[in-house]
Amino acid sequence: WKDVNYPETVKENFKILEDYISLCKSKNIKPIMFSVPMHEACRKHFNRKMLDEFYFLIRGLLKKHPDAAYFDGWNLPGFSDGDFWDITHLNLNGARKFSAIFSDLIEKSEK
Repeated sequence: WKDVNYPETVKENFKILEDYISLCKSKNIKPIMFSVPMHEACRKHFNRKMLDEFYFLIRGLLKKHPDAAYFDGWNLPGFSDGDFWDITHLNLNGARKFSAIFSDLIEKSEK
């Protein structure tokens, strides 16, 4: 994870995300983006420069599209080894736990 870097893929993915936001807005749908919790081992070894770039790009999208929302689950507390399939994917239990938290966040943001 330390040396993985695909700048062209990042550009392509953020273009797709930008298109998604524009499509949602054209249909009067509030765009909601999120990142799921990551296992401690993944967070520990993840390339910090890439993570900083990700957050920089997300902040830019939110500035450009202030009606969009982003929920950051990267460091969300309350998740243990038993909630992960591997270091980058939640298992069924973890997905249920995150879905409940995410649903609550959406409801609160709509008020």
